[in-house]
Amino acid sequence: LSVGDTSRNIIEMIFRATWLSPGSSIGKIERVLKVNNSPETLERFEQYRETVKSRAEMLQQQKGNPRSVADGNELLRFHSTNMACCPALTEKLSGLCRNAQCGVCRVIQSGFTTDEMKRNGIRMTATGVTGEEVLVSKKAEGGIRLKRAVVVCRVIAGRVLSVSERGSYVGGDGGFDSLVVKGGLCSKWGDLYVSNPSAVLPCFVIVYSCKPKAV
Repeated sequence: LSVGDTSRNIIEMIFRATWLSPGSSIGKIERVLKVNNSPETLERFEQYRETVKSRAEMLQQQKGNPRSVADGNELLRFHSTNMACCPALTEKLSGLCRNAQCGVCRVIQSGFTTDEMKRNGIRMTATGVTGEEVLVSKKAEGGIRLKRAVVVCRVIAGRVLSVSERGSYVGGDGGFDSLVVKGGLCSKWGDLYVSNPSAVLPCFVIVYSCKPKAV
């Protein structure tokens, strides 16, 4: 998306409003890319929504869950990763790269079914960037400007189980569709974990850089 595009302006505003990075200046947004999902991907997402809604309707008599009944409890969330194939001079990316280190292309290509996600669930955050992520990147890159990316996603959270710490997460336990872990740097919101990749629809990719403040 080009600078000044209405969609880009909205996505940038949401991203900057959720920036949580103690000890770091707000980063520079280098690129905003729109994900072109296939009709099959869109259909899987909507089918999963209907499944969650139906399950919520059956459970509603036991415990009220209006958001899940209405729209599957859809949320806007971020998946933090990196991107290795985004040349600054390229206006449009026509396909996914084959670089194994490119997190954006790998999660989109796999539909959020990487080996790590199969083991631990798909981690989604309410904040675009956390201080923890900046510090990890600083240590890895020696404090130079960092190239990072977040995938902005629509997520069907359904019934959410809230816990203080995450153990082995198995989706669907006890009628719950996702798990939120409270505590840490993002304790106000918590990290959301979903186990079903059909619950996540990638919409935009934000490529940004951040530079730790001088001490």
